[in-house]
Amino acid sequence: MIQLNEALNRLQAEVLYPEGEEILLEKGLGRVLLEDIDSSIEMPPFDKAAMDGYAINSDDPEENFRVRNVIAAGDPPGTRLSMGEASRIMTGAPVPNGADQVVIREVSYEKDGRVTFTDRSGISNICLRGEDVREGQRILDRGTLMGPAEIGSAAAVGRNRIQVGRIPRVSVLVTGSEIVAPGEPLSPGRIYDSNSASIGAQLRRMGIDPFRVSRIKDTPQKIRAGIEQALSDGDVVVISGGVSMGDFDYVPGILEELGVTLHFSKVAVKPGKPSVFGSRNGKYVFGLPGNPVSTYVIFEIMIKAFLYRMMGHVYEPRMIRARMARPFNRKKTNRTAHIPVRVRDGKVFLPEYHGSAHLFALPGSDGLLTVPVGTARIPAEVEVDVRLI
Repeated sequence: MIQLNEALNRLQAEVLYPEGEEILLEKGLGRVLLEDIDSSIEMPPFDKAAMDGYAINSDDPEENFRVRNVIAAGDPPGTRLSMGEASRIMTGAPVPNGADQVVIREVSYEKDGRVTFTDRSGISNICLRGEDVREGQRILDRGTLMGPAEIGSAAAVGRNRIQVGRIPRVSVLVTGSEIVAPGEPLSPGRIYDSNSASIGAQLRRMGIDPFRVSRIKDTPQKIRAGIEQALSDGDVVVISGGVSMGDFDYVPGILEELGVTLHFSKVAVKPGKPSVFGSRNGKYVFGLPGNPVSTYVIFEIMIKAFLYRMMGHVYEPRMIRARMARPFNRKKTNRTAHIPVRVRDGKVFLPEYHGSAHLFALPGSDGLLTVPVGTARIPAEVEVDVRLI
């Protein structure tokens, strides 16, 4: 058994080469950039009005300005303003030459083609050309995970296609003769399969649609055939169940028979001790315990970052600091524990939690509290880190 940090180091040691593809920007949500994006223009590309009002020269001593024209967003700025003149201007419109201030409509009074102001002090209300982005400036780095703001930024500098990492083909295999598909009749001794649904949802949240989802009986022949098919068709196989020490836990042995090199098969983590990671010819296999909280947690702390790295992104979980609402105690301290918690008003609350089979502790949880090896107690009011999920 190895410590969690060692398991994470072995995952990180795998050298991955993301494959690229060009896609339309509108399809880029959740994808990972495989190029740097530099701006080909200045932003804004011209001096523009930040407010509705009147463009004037702030040094002009005139008190009753002649309104020469109206400039809307999208109009050309027109000819240069002369002293004593103002342009009625809309937000986003180009500021005419000769003007260096937009006086807002709220302090303006226009009548018979002339405008006066009750207050000409204050800021210019002009967004200056290039003040946001200069031509040639880097706006997005290779490895950026594309969200709405990133997509908007790429569009703002004129990009309509981007180079991104190819989404890995991930197969999900759930083993167990006791599992039944949701919606089917449930006979005595059987349980519904929740793991394929939760793993599939975790993948889809990353923008990865499972390439194949299979339920497999606990027989060596069926498990071997399922793994072999998944390895031949895809890039990554995620197996739930069959990795522990029971009479029907065939997965680690079958992986070795298939030529998969096991980089670890037992980790000092709770839940999820009998977690497996292996590789064969550039294909990767994760074996997870069958208990649903174990499956969920190991995906979050091990598999997610690995899959993002396959797409070219260095994933860092979002962490927050909060204080324990009540003390936490445990007897065994030889494994790093991850406990579902809820955060309310800066306080960490532990829901009722019966262990790795208690899936119903996860809904409503905001994150995972990490309890290091050797820690038996965390007192109330102590600040802790919570990994958001």
